Amino acid sequence: MSKSLFVCGFVLTCLLGRGAGAQSGHLEILHAKLQDQIISIQREHDALATSIESVAIDLEKSDIRVAETKLVWIPVA
Repeated sequence: MSKSLFVCGFVLTCLLGRGAGAQSGHLEILHAKLQDQIISIQREHDALATSIESVAIDLEKSDIRVAETKLVWIPVA
């Protein structure tokens, strides 16, 4: 779930506790719609995540190259 959707849900949840009368009803509707959208986005993400396939890449000796060699001395006593 993205941070912006989480924040929107948190704000609406806080407002639901403080709303009064007609505003409370509208906020409840908005909160329900937001929850539905979050669930649909999560389902889409889960479907995409299951379609990932692994591919093995073989390394060859010529693929490895040493760019720099350094000596590090760390005195411990």
